[in-house]
Order: sequence, then structure tokens, then C-alpha cells
Amino acid sequence: MLYDTQHREAINKRLFNCGLRGTEVQPIQVFFNLYFDSKKTILRAGTKHQLDEIAAALQEINFSQVIIHGHTDARGFADLSVVESKQRNLQLSKERATAIANALIQRGVSKKLVKIYGHGSKKPLVRGTTLAALVKNRRTEIEVKPIKQSED
Repeated sequence: MLYDTQHREAINKRLFNCGLRGTEVQPIQVFFNLYFDSKKTILRAGTKHQLDEIAAALQEINFSQVIIHGHTDARGFADLSVVESKQRNLQLSKERATAIANALIQRGVSKKLVKIYGHGSKKPLVRGTTLAALVKNRRTEIEVKPIKQSED
């Protein structure tokens, strides 16, 4: 995990020793594997345990913000127009981000430090309409921003 100080410092030392001066790994972690079933906002089985672990890790580190990005696949809704489907997918992505935010807040993460964004189907992780692509695009991402250190 990049927010593990010792692990991050070891990686940065290796980068420096390889001649990549000025390159440094930052303590930001984005979690990509919080997926949802089609048109649903209910957390999948197994996700609750993962959220327990994420919340516990967040309580052990200093961070300035947790940003939760909700996403949907590009499929429309059978009973809606294309424009209405895009609007519904945008709302669904916000609801997914909210579900994750609420789960983390219930586990002790400060509500003041959590922001949510819904992207609908605008930022697919995988292009295409295969079942695998659709599943990967129905996701939430948790971005952890570090506290910026003042440069003395």
C-alpha cells in the first residue's frame, strides 16, 4: 500500500537508485474494485469486509480528503430515452458513490473529509460492450489525498 510510509520510502529509494531523481511515489491510493450489479446501488457481498479494511486503514493515516467517484456502464434503460438514460446513469453513479461514502462514515471516517462525484458512463475503465467491460465500468473508486507537507 502506498500510504504505508516504510513501503513508500523503499519504493522511492529504489527509484532514486535507478537514476529516476525527481520521481517520487506519493501517498495516494485509488481503490478500483468496488463494483455493483447492473442498475443497482447495493454493495456486493464481500465489499463490506473490504470497506471495513479501508476504513480501518484510513483511521491510521493522515489525509486531507477522501474522494469517491461513482461510475456506471454505458447501457441505457429500456423504458427511457437516450438523454433520460444518461441522466439516470449519472444519478445512479452519484448514488453508488453515496453508498460507499455512507459505509465509510458509518465505519468512523469523518464526514467532513469525504466528497462524492458521479460520472455516469463518461469515464469508462474499459472500452466495449462485452459483459466483462460492462462489469468493470460499474464501479466506485476511492481516492485518498494526502495532507500536503509544508516546504520549509
